[in-house]
Amino acid sequence: MDFQKRENSMSTAALTIAVIGCLAIFILPVYLPTIFAGISIVLALLSKGSSPYFSQRALTGMIVSICSLILNILIFILCICLVFTVPEFHEQFDKTYEQIYGESFDDALNGIMEDR
Repeated sequence: MDFQKRENSMSTAALTIAVIGCLAIFILPVYLPTIFAGISIVLALLSKGSSPYFSQRALTGMIVSICSLILNILIFILCICLVFTVPEFHEQFDKTYEQIYGESFDDALNGIMEDR
């Protein structure tokens, strides 16, 4: 297989996976976008090979992946801030936590703090 064809296929795959990862932010935030962005960045780096520059597709894929990672981190931080600052969100989180683990989040947090 010719090196140029392999470079093109890897850079195309990097761009495609980066776009899928960017769309995955709305499907399953945190996990899928992080995995897809990591794969896309690795493919973009591998497509460079011994060339001193990235192809246009590989560079675009890397930029889209980095932007989706940043957006994903911002969404995660915003959700954490909302849970701890807005009482309605905190109550809903507390109820869900209690359904899953059998005790409220506040009780579990107080138990952890008392152990220290």
